[in-house]
Formats: sequence, structure tokens, C-alpha cells
Amino acid sequence: MPHISTLDYRKLPSYKPLFLDYLNKFDALSPFFAADPFDAAAWGDVAAKLEGKGATAGPLRKLNVSLGADEAALASLHALGDGALVVVSGQQVGIFGGPLYTIAKALTAVQLARLAEQRLGRRVVPLFWMDADDHDFAEVQKTSILTRGNELLDLRYEPPRAPGRQPVGPLALAPEISAVIDKAGEALGDSEFKEDVLTSLRSSYAPGRSMADAFGAWLLRMTRGTGLAVIDPTLPELKAIGASLFARELEEASESSAIINRTSEELVARGYHVQASPTDGQLNLFYADPDRTAIGVSEGGMRLTPDGTTVSKKDVLKRLQDEPSQFSPNVLLRPIYQDTLFPTLAYVAGPSELAYFAQLRGLYEHFGVVMPLIASRASFTVVERAPARFLERYDVSFVELKSNDESILNNILRQHTPPGLDEDLARARNCIEDITSALERDLAPVDASLVPTVKSTRGKLLHHLKELESKALRAVKRKNETVRQQFFASRTALFPGFTFQERRLSPLGFLAKYGWHFATMIEESVEPQSKAHTLFYP
Repeated sequence: MPHISTLDYRKLPSYKPLFLDYLNKFDALSPFFAADPFDAAAWGDVAAKLEGKGATAGPLRKLNVSLGADEAALASLHALGDGALVVVSGQQVGIFGGPLYTIAKALTAVQLARLAEQRLGRRVVPLFWMDADDHDFAEVQKTSILTRGNELLDLRYEPPRAPGRQPVGPLALAPEISAVIDKAGEALGDSEFKEDVLTSLRSSYAPGRSMADAFGAWLLRMTRGTGLAVIDPTLPELKAIGASLFARELEEASESSAIINRTSEELVARGYHVQASPTDGQLNLFYADPDRTAIGVSEGGMRLTPDGTTVSKKDVLKRLQDEPSQFSPNVLLRPIYQDTLFPTLAYVAGPSELAYFAQLRGLYEHFGVVMPLIASRASFTVVERAPARFLERYDVSFVELKSNDESILNNILRQHTPPGLDEDLARARNCIEDITSALERDLAPVDASLVPTVKSTRGKLLHHLKELESKALRAVKRKNETVRQQFFASRTALFPGFTFQERRLSPLGFLAKYGWHFATMIEESVEPQSKAHTLFYP
């Protein structure tokens, strides 16, 4: 097993108090969630409220078979049909599987489903919700890898025609996707696994295939053997089941938004942030024909298109009855739709998603849906041999590399400067201060107007000395170019684009280097209920 170490989230930058308190001070947030997922008894309490819902198993089985699911995934769907509970995670359908945290979510769901089975003594299966209804194409059309030269390379899929606000999942991949895969293949270093991985990628992301199907096939390939199955919420059979929820949102107009707003006010009063807010005059429901538009409400009826044309509520309900696939929930209603479809024991969320759920307990109660436990996804950084050696050799911490400046590099390089240089520069600064201070004292009684001139002279001398120091440091840098290259390569590898690796890099590069076993290594190394970020040394 690869070596791992962990870092407390509280020692890392960018995590908000709500997420940190959820992990470490749950009592402060208990009014907003079903229960503490780190309390083993809570799993049984939530499970007791759930009943199996097998109606979704058939459509999901057909979908997963078409995407190349293995026997383990199909066995999970068979169990779903027999009344199994589920642990769900999800993500938008980004190209090549999206960023690394996608696979982290999927594998956390796998691990938690196994843990829940042991605790409950009943079948629990992992599912992955592909957010195919989402219309933010710009967010899913790009990903990044590290090249063989350890440079950050952005991969961007540009179809001939921009899709606008259409749901992303059903969009057919254009031939241009093949060129993106070729570009990745040319940039990645050679390995015994590379061609096999690229062949599977080309098969998954074949021109003509939908974005959702491509994502699903690739995710199933990455997680083969785990029992994970995928959900496409745009399936007509699932939308038909969700139609009653959508109808109630239409009938009640702004009631769900009012509930969310009250909860949001309570969160703010307790010192926490609000992740999303309902928009005045809009439902938490979209209509797509073909562009996806938030449904607006006015005295004259409802607006289904951006041009402001209104239709009666009766007409909208009729459209829902005839074509439920044209309707989809927004980010705040989506969990309710999900848990209307499935007996969800737990949902695996990232830090931002977790904050969404903090606003939704009242909404779950309003719609009579059991709120699942909200589990934090695994979080990890792959620390390969070269950056690991750099960190150890120069006694640099993982967190220090994230900064978008060269102060750490400068500190390292100072270790390579002439041993007396710093002392000599300091002595020069002190001499300038001492001599000019003495001149001030001597000249003040003679001619006070000369004091500002002395101060100005001191400033100029110190400025010139600072310039000399900078030039000396640059000369040292030139002599230590190898160290500089190692620094930038390590920072790019661990914090590409000055953000966490899992938020920027695709799994593709690691799969090409380590093979399909990469996912297994991650699965075996990351604890399912960890409260820390994992550093993973393959």
C-alpha cells in the first residue's frame, strides 16, 4: 500500500467555518442537518426511516449496461431493486471525468456503502448522480493534466457550435473531442499503461455519444470492481417519478424559497455563510425547450422563456404532465428530487455542497422526504517522488507551496548564498542608520533645515543597498537554476494553478502513469470518514 499522511483541514487555507465546524463542532450545526455522520448510531436512525424504492432499478440497469457496467455495478442495481438503501454522490459531467475530486467522491460513496452494510446488517449500494441537467457548458468543457515536462496543460473541448444554455448531458460529442484526446496523449509521458488508458478514453468519449453517457462510461471504467453504478437524472422514467415533486413546486409558487430563506437567515445569525439564495420571482425549477430557463412567477402567470412571455399555471402543469423531461430542479431542489427517487442513507458532498445542504433541512421536512446523512468526501493530493524529495530536502511544508509568491524559494536560495553575505548586508544597513543618525544629531543644532536632507540621504542609501541585495539574490538564483526549476515543478505538481490538485487536475494523467490500479490505490488509502486531507505517496 502507498504511504500516506494526513493534514487537519483547520491547518489548510480556504476552508470556511461552516465546513470546519461541521467536522469538528457538529453541535453548532445540528439544527440544520439530519444527524452527525460521524456518530455510528445515526446511520441506524436514518435507515429506520427509509423504505426501499425499487422502481428506479430497471431504468438504471438498462443505462449502466449500455455504458459497459461490470457485474459488481449490476449487482448493486439488482440489490436496489430488492430494497437496498443507497449512498449517493454526484458531479457535473465534465470531460474525461472532471477533476480528481470526482473520483474521490465516487470512491468515498463506495467505502461508506460498505461501512454502512457492516453497521446495519443490510444491503447498501453506492450510486453516482451525473448532473446531466446542468447547463453550464463552460464549467464542464475543460480539464487539466501535467505534461511529461511537468507543465500544466489545459485541455478544452470546443464544439463547432456553442450549446448556449441547453442541458449539457444530452449534448452529442462533436469530432473535435478526438483532437482533445490526441493532444492529451501527445503531452503525457510514456508508460506501459498509457495506450490502454487512452484507448478506453477514446471509446468512452467517442464522437456522437452524449456528454452524460461518455462521462458515465469513463467513470464506470475507472471504478470497475467497486460496485458503483451511475444515475442519469434526465432519464424519462426518473423524470416521470419526479413530476409530482415538480408539480408541487409549481403549485406552491414561492413557498420552498421562503423556507430556504428562513433557514439561511438562521445560518447567518449563527455566523455562517449562505452558499446559494433563491432568486426573487423565480421557482427552484427550470424548464428547457431547448435552452434551460429558471421558471419565473408573476401575477400574469409563469415565464418559461427569457423573453418574458407568460403562460398560465394550468398550462405549465399540463406541459409537466405531457413532457416531464423538460423540467429539472435547481441546485437547491435537486437533492429533494434525488431523495424522492432513491432511499438515500447518505450523500457524499464536497465542502461547498455541504453548505448547500445546511439550507435544506426545512425543505426536506416540507416535502416529506427523509433527509440523508451528509458525509464529507475524501480529499487527497498525490505527492509523487520528485516533489516529495524536494519537500524533504529543503524542509518545506506542503501548505507553504500553495502561496502565489516566491518567498519560500527565496528562503531556500538564501541557504546557498555566501555565508557572510546576509551578515555583511545587515552590518551595512546598521552602519547607514548609525552614521546618518549621528549626522542628524550633529547638524540639528547648526542648521535644522539640513535634517530632512540627511533623512533623504539615508533613504537613498538604504534604497541602493536594497537594490544591491536584490541583484545579489538574483545572481544566486542564476547559480541555483536547478533549485528554482525543482521549486516550480513541485509547486505546479501539488498546487497546479495555485489551487489544490484535486480541484484542477484530471485523473487521466495518473491513470496513464500508474494504470487502472490508481483508483484502487486511492480507494484503499483514503479513510471513508476522515476529517483530514490525505497526502498520498504512490
